Amino acid sequence: MRKNYIWGLLILLVLTAPSCVYHKQLVNFRSDGERTASVPVEILNELEPRIQPNDILNIQVTSYDQEAAQPFNKIRTGQNNNMNFGGNNSGLNPQTLFGYTVGYDGYLDFPVVGRVAVAGLTQTEVRNLLFTLIQPFLKDAVINVQFLNFKFTIMGEINRPSTYNVVSPRITILEAIGMAGDLTLYANRATLLVIREVNGIREYGTVDLQSPELFASPYYYLSQNDVIYIEPLRQRIATVADPAQRIIGYVTAGLSILSIVLALTR
Repeated sequence: MRKNYIWGLLILLVLTAPSCVYHKQLVNFRSDGERTASVPVEILNELEPRIQPNDILNIQVTSYDQEAAQPFNKIRTGQNNNMNFGGNNSGLNPQTLFGYTVGYDGYLDFPVVGRVAVAGLTQTEVRNLLFTLIQPFLKDAVINVQFLNFKFTIMGEINRPSTYNVVSPRITILEAIGMAGDLTLYANRATLLVIREVNGIREYGTVDLQSPELFASPYYYLSQNDVIYIEPLRQRIATVADPAQRIIGYVTAGLSILSIVLALTR
């Protein structure tokens, strides 16, 4: 009878004790408790982002003869210093002024050249294509292509959930987490969800921060408009429960422990 009583108290303790987060759940880049070895690994998954409809590109054409290059620039040289973003122009979007928006059909309208199909191309490929199209008019053109709307959204168990705009399209999921203030203590590091849109198709992938295979994941390097969701650990439930319920849980657990101690010392 006494043995059954003790077992009952132990079961009650397990059911009512507050959940705990264990050390191994908070560690990244681990493999069976060991840190990943410092062995050089070739980077194979660093892919240059491809341009998609609704992207905004900043395209600048320069030349030794800058006057000859002016017709190929959306904002003419010499006008930049005269642009006033205050007053009646305060509602203007600099991205619209300086950038070229890729239409839903994958084309953008470029000065002198006309409509150019750019969807599915990389920045390098667009630069080479424009160089070929401009060459009959400007032999020594230097072309620079940049994203103006490269952004990602991160939400869930992160300290600063938000949408972040970045200048460089080469950004890793670790850098994204760092920009957002790191994961919370209740973040599930084993299943980060990445939602990505490619060629009109939405795909879903998971990233495990605790696996050495993280760096080989196709989702390690982000694409524009990626959404990262960090789900909570089950222990998170205890922190969002009703305060009264949590107090009852602690009191019940304490009483259970006291009862076990008394039973064992008789």
